[in-house]
Order: sequence, then C-alpha cells, then structure tokens
Amino acid sequence: FGFDMRQNWMETVEIPPSGGLDEFDRKEVRNDYPLMALWEMGVARVRIPMRDLLVPERVERLAVLREHGHRFTLFTFGAPKRHHRALIERHQDVLDAWEIGLNFETLERDIAQVGEAARAVDLPVYLSRLRSIDEQRAEAGKYYHAINQGFLANDRDQMASLLERPELSGALSGLVFRMTMEMPVWATVSRASEIATELGVSASVHLRMTGPNPAVGFDNEHVSAGRIAEAMAAAAAFDNVTVYADTLIDFDRGYFPRAGVLDRRFNPRPPLHVVRHLNAALDSVTGPLKPGHGDACDGGRYVVMQSGAGKIVLALPDAGVSEITVPLDAGSATRVDLLDGTMTPLAGKGGHAVL
Repeated sequence: FGFDMRQNWMETVEIPPSGGLDEFDRKEVRNDYPLMALWEMGVARVRIPMRDLLVPERVERLAVLREHGHRFTLFTFGAPKRHHRALIERHQDVLDAWEIGLNFETLERDIAQVGEAARAVDLPVYLSRLRSIDEQRAEAGKYYHAINQGFLANDRDQMASLLERPELSGALSGLVFRMTMEMPVWATVSRASEIATELGVSASVHLRMTGPNPAVGFDNEHVSAGRIAEAMAAAAAFDNVTVYADTLIDFDRGYFPRAGVLDRRFNPRPPLHVVRHLNAALDSVTGPLKPGHGDACDGGRYVVMQSGAGKIVLALPDAGVSEITVPLDAGSATRVDLLDGTMTPLAGKGGHAVL
C-alpha cells in the first residue's frame, strides 16, 4: 500500500531572516514534512511523476531513500520521449516499477514504442489507459472535463487482447485498475486480483479519494479512513495487488478538492493514525496473510484475513456508530483501536464480538 506524491514532496523553501538565527539573508531548507509523515505511517511505497527524475538533486534524494527502504513507482503518459527514456534507463536502479498510461485513440501510433521502451528496462512495467468521454459520461451520468485513467473490471477482454499484441510481447508485468468512490474496496481489489491472476500479470489499483464531479469537494474523514484501512488490508492479503491512495496532502482549491491524511500545513488528520496503527498491527502478524471475505454486520461492515496465528478481522463501523457487532470464533482475541493504537483483550461471545 502506498500514496501518490502529487504535490512537490521535496520542495525547497526559503526561511526569512527573522532577527533570530539570521538577520542578513534567507536560508534554504527542504520541506520534509511529507516524508516524515510517510515514515510515521510506515509507508514505503509511493508513486512519482517523471518530473522527479528531471531534477538531479531529486534523483540523488530518491537514491538515498531507496537505500532506506522506499519503493518508487514512476508514472508517465504515452510513448516516452527520447530524453525521458534515457533518464529512466539511467536511473532505473532507484525505481521499483513503471506505469505507462496510453490514449487508445493513438494506440496504434504509440504501442510499438511503449513495448520497446518497456523491454529496454529491468523493471516491472504496468499499462494504464485513459477513459474516453463516453466512458466518463457513463460512469458519472454526465461528462466532466477531466482526465480519468485505469482499467475497470468490465475491460477484461480489452486487457487480454492488449497482452496478446505482438508489440507488447514480453513487455508488461501488470495492469493499472481504477477504483472510484462508488466501488466497494474489498470486492474491487478481489476482482482485480482475480483478473490479474487469469491474465498472468499483477495489478496496481488506484484508490480515488474523491467523487466524479470536479466541483464537489470531499472531506469525510470517516469514509476516507475506512476506505484506506480496507484498501491496506486488501493489499496485504492479495499478493499480486498493490494499492495506491491518490491523496496524501489536502487539495483545498481547484478541481476535485479533497482531504488527504495531512492538511496543507502537514498536520495529521485521523486517517493518518489509522494507517500508522494498522501498518503496525499487520507488521506484527507472522507469516503470510490470505484473503477471507467481507460482509455487512450490525453497525457497519467487516473483512476477514487468515494468518498462521488465526483470523484477523477488520471492523469498519458506520459514521456515528458507537458499537459494531462482528462475527468472531468463540475464544479470545485482541482489539486494536486504529485511531489511538490501544490494545484490549476481547472475548468472543456466541461467535460474535461487540466492539
């Protein structure tokens, strides 16, 4: 599980002379608050645009962070330009994967170049696609002047035919899926995993944190925290899927305003604590996780994962609900509050537990 780094997360700012440490000049400092938030959450995977490879100082920073465990997925659009391709080949050692978006209206023009570029690097390459005007209108009920990308489950035949194209032979390791706000998280990731397995590739699922209307803001932290938590559980359980949430830091103006896990001053919002404590809880599990099922229950919904030590149940209460009843095998369990990290012994009663 990771985040899109949509804002400049290696920004250099100038500190004004205040009369304290300096009175005669401004000081340059890199803003590392986004990086500190990633560390606090235990998140290593991030998606970065081509721009982060165009600045030598940023590439040096990526190399250092790579040594400290970060995993970078580059995303680009169309057949890569010659100098972009040279940069990617030169710096592929700092990258973990490469996602390429294609416009299907120019597919025949670009597909051979994309295949050639993908085979030239020793990286897993994922293919995405732009959603057409008609597809966007069908999804949202009307057309908004916006750019949407990623495959949907009903594009399975289209994905299969792409993988069979000779221009892409031996070039692709995975496909990019789009998960809108209207899509159930667990079911969507499960279906993406199923399709990827059938096609012999991996899946990168993009978790949208806003609705289809670019003029309507979304700042429901309860919904965001629940969807992120469910996406993290799914990413941990389905071993051929990576999930990226598209908003680390608030978008408070322009198209698609929405809340992230950090506000614009880089203060944590409640979803940050959920990511942090859920990562810690999942990290304490010994052995691989296997996906179970998800379902509704009194007060919300839940998803189940299986570990070598037993079941793990992620309880997702509805907004304003003080208690949620989830099915648990009779016996003892430990309840982890994902907002504050407190752990409480919990006894199953009649195969259910009230949290």
